[in-house]
Amino acid sequence: MAAGALYPVTGWLLSPILGERAMAWSSLSVVLNSLTLRAFNPEERRVMRYFHRTSASPEAVLDVAKSFFGGRLAPAEESPRRRAYQGTLAASRISARPEGGHYTFVEAATDQVGESELDKLAKRFLAEVHRLVEPAHSHARRVLARDLRAVARFATAASSWSVVTESSSKSTSASPSGKSMMAE
Repeated sequence: MAAGALYPVTGWLLSPILGERAMAWSSLSVVLNSLTLRAFNPEERRVMRYFHRTSASPEAVLDVAKSFFGGRLAPAEESPRRRAYQGTLAASRISARPEGGHYTFVEAATDQVGESELDKLAKRFLAEVHRLVEPAHSHARRVLARDLRAVARFATAASSWSVVTESSSKSTSASPSGKSMMAE
């Protein structure tokens, strides 16, 4: 535009001052974009992190990690506060460090973001850590209770639906109390 690219088509021309400013902004944007590319590292992977605070000791948390991930992934690193596991496509890192008082800060990180299998495993691992301290909590019980409530709501709604028979022009409406009323 600043060089007069639109002149043959539209007949528009920029004043020299506006053209100078447009070319300066263009040069500045090219330089800034090249500097952002310098900071780009294609080897750097995105990481998904999940956090949990528990009253279990760091050693107990890392023992749960060893038993939970040990059968599923190959151990890649073992240190006093960290465990890393490697799969065929991705890696998972578990760290447990003491935090103020008697709490332990647990971080589960995976290099597969979103709802991948490894990501789901990290979430299940944190549920296992929670069950270490609260054994009465169970995801299966919550799901079963939710499903039972949904069935009860459906049964209540189904009992109040109106039924029309094809053999007659009468409709029968059932009320939740069980009494039926006839209408002609």
